[in-house]
Amino acid sequence: MLNNKWYKFLIYFALWAMAFINIAIGIIFISGTHYKLLSLTKNVVYSYYLDLQKVDKFLGYVHILISIYIINVFYNLFGLKKGSLNMLLAMHVIIIFFRVLYFIVCPLNLQAFKLYNILSLIINILLIIFNYCYLRKCRQTFIN
Repeated sequence: MLNNKWYKFLIYFALWAMAFINIAIGIIFISGTHYKLLSLTKNVVYSYYLDLQKVDKFLGYVHILISIYIINVFYNLFGLKKGSLNMLLAMHVIIIFFRVLYFIVCPLNLQAFKLYNILSLIINILLIIFNYCYLRKCRQTFIN
């Protein structure tokens, strides 16, 4: 079996925490309340940037879909399913992709979660490297 410490931390805490955070951020984006962090109202922001509300709603729904995917990754890892390690790595790549997309699409002066996105990028890149190096040794365990 795997070295249980990282595996248990991953499936019992880290994945659930990531799912919860993504749901919360998704709701915040859909409602447009993240602009309160910048002392702005969503009506003011959306009046200057007409398509930004569509972008925010899209990214909000994406965060919720990512949460569903994270929970699916949990069940696959928990069941030691074949391909679950690839799902875990794909999860990090998907998160990185949408963080980069947020930086490209959203005007820099309106990025309420700028620090969160930067930390998320760094953490997800490190987790790809760590999970790949650590869990590839245990690939034979995931056979179901």
